Amino acid sequence: MTAMAMFRDALERDPNSSDAASGIATCHWHDTINNWSSDQAKSGEAAMRRAKQAVEMDETNYSALGTVSIIQTFGEHDISGAEVTARKSVAMNPSDILIRHYLVCSLEFGGKFDEAVEQCKTMMALDPCAPSLSVLCGDLSTCLLLSGNPKEAVEYSYKSMEADPSYSRGRQRLIAALVAAGDLKAAEQEYMTLQRDMPSFSLDYVKRTYPFVHDKHFAAYSGYFAQVGVQ
Repeated sequence: MTAMAMFRDALERDPNSSDAASGIATCHWHDTINNWSSDQAKSGEAAMRRAKQAVEMDETNYSALGTVSIIQTFGEHDISGAEVTARKSVAMNPSDILIRHYLVCSLEFGGKFDEAVEQCKTMMALDPCAPSLSVLCGDLSTCLLLSGNPKEAVEYSYKSMEADPSYSRGRQRLIAALVAAGDLKAAEQEYMTLQRDMPSFSLDYVKRTYPFVHDKHFAAYSGYFAQVGVQ
């Protein structure tokens, strides 16, 4: 809420600030993806509205364009559109790892796992100490898992949790990877922790926030959670 208030104050002081509008969009998106909002649909709509406003204010704002991309992925489930938008954003600033991460998300859920893995490795080379390392390793884990490398997926899931033990989506990815690797007992223990930290986690949440384009990928991923009792 503090970040949202600051971005709103910035936009009030300068109504033409593309960065302020983009910041508000990002806050709305986090409210949606992290289940912080009491009305996720409303927050998602507000996120996209503000992100598009930011781009209209300044079409060269690669960060705002990237925000549109990530909302296309998680808010609208328009994965192909998100990939196009993210590539435009990355072309504007190839060194920005956050924007490149948005591209990874569109590739991940579009089933382009090999390229997603390469993009993740590029991000790690650009900034080995990136603050988003937990999220990066989590996405890398899922890409490896669904491309047939469950053991390596487990390794990166643990790296995700080491970087941020409170990252609930990292724990979700760890559970899936452990089930796929055949360690059901460890997966069940991790699920107990997840239930404590995120009691609202369900297969419906997986469907809403893991927008795989291909049914076979969603079926496989949700199937891992079902094996530990997620309903």
